[in-house]
Amino acid sequence: MNKQDIIAYFEEKKQRKTAEGEAYLKALDNLLTLLKETENVATIKSAVRTLHRNKLREVQTTESIELRIELRKDLELYDECLTQLRGLPLTEER
Repeated sequence: MNKQDIIAYFEEKKQRKTAEGEAYLKALDNLLTLLKETENVATIKSAVRTLHRNKLREVQTTESIELRIELRKDLELYDECLTQLRGLPLTEER
C-alpha cells in the first residue's frame, strides 16, 4: 500500500458517505487535501494527530449529546487515517 492507495480509499469513502453530516464531509475533504498536498508521511501523521487532539478536546467540552455523536465520527475518521498510514514508510518514495 502506498499514499496514492490511501488517497483513493478516502475518495471512495467520500463517495459512499454522502448522507453523512456536513461537518464529517468537511473533515474528510480536509483530510484528503492534507494527503494530496503533503509529501512527507511523518508530517501528515503529525497533522492528523493534531486534528484528532483538537477534535477530542471539542468533543469533551460539548454538552449536546447529538453534537458529540457527530464530532466522534471525525475522530473515527482520523483514527482510520492513522491506521492506514501506519504501514507507510515515513518518507514516501516515488
